[in-house]
Amino acid sequence: MGFTTDESVHLRGAQITDLLSFEEAALTGTPQSLVAPGLHTQDLDLRFAAPPAGALDLRSAHAAWVQDDARSWADEIRLEGFTYDSIRSESDTVKGRLAWIRRNPGNSPQSYEQLAAHYRGSGHDNEARRILLEEQRHRRRSLRPWSRTWGICSTQPSATAIAPGWPVPDTSS
Repeated sequence: MGFTTDESVHLRGAQITDLLSFEEAALTGTPQSLVAPGLHTQDLDLRFAAPPAGALDLRSAHAAWVQDDARSWADEIRLEGFTYDSIRSESDTVKGRLAWIRRNPGNSPQSYEQLAAHYRGSGHDNEARRILLEEQRHRRRSLRPWSRTWGICSTQPSATAIAPGWPVPDTSS
């Protein structure tokens, strides 16, 4: 069912009304195996025969339904602006999806927010919160040391948040 190519597959801005399938495909082109920014498709199957040799570029792409497999993820997946209504894989866990997002070079808050929205829409609010917390941790790691320290301090709970109802000291005098 799949195909093999040692060139990059270019689908920039393509509009596909049904299924775009890479099931069992072997993409060995480098430095990018799939160049698909702005792609719009109903269904996207990214279950490759093996991890692509080059990067996958899905920036600003959209698919209503995405299916992939962690065993065939590329080392680099550019996800800025990539949106989807549903995403599935054989072993779909929050930990696995966070590893998928981390394959995106740099910091992409939208990727975390998109994934959190997917989990929230599926009724998994705790998982959505976990993803958004990880997004903050990832962002903090990319900051300079001073900013990182300030960010950690400013997000620590205060005494009144820990023990509501305790009197707050009067510091006006």
